[in-house]
Amino acid sequence: MTLPITAEAHARAVALGFPKWHRNYAGPPGSGPPGTTCRTCAFKTASDRHNIPPKHLKCDLVKFTHGDATDIKAGTPSCQNYRHDNAT
Repeated sequence: MTLPITAEAHARAVALGFPKWHRNYAGPPGSGPPGTTCRTCAFKTASDRHNIPPKHLKCDLVKFTHGDATDIKAGTPSCQNYRHDNAT
C-alpha cells in the first residue's frame, strides 16, 4: 500500500529533478527519511530485460514494464514508502 501524496512532497520531487516520478517511484523522491536512498529500500528489486544482463532496478510498489520507463536509480533519495532492507 502506498501512502497519499502531498502537494509539498510532489513539488520537492520536481525541484530535485524528478518531474515524472510517478512512472517509476512509489512516492515523490526525497519525501522519505533523511539520508536514505532507494539502494537500501526493501522494495527495490532487480529485473533483467528479456534475460539479458545487466540487471535494472525497479520498485516493487509500482507496476513496472520491462523497459527503461520504470527503472529507478539506486542513489535517488528515498520516498515516503521507504522500508529499510535488512539484507543490505
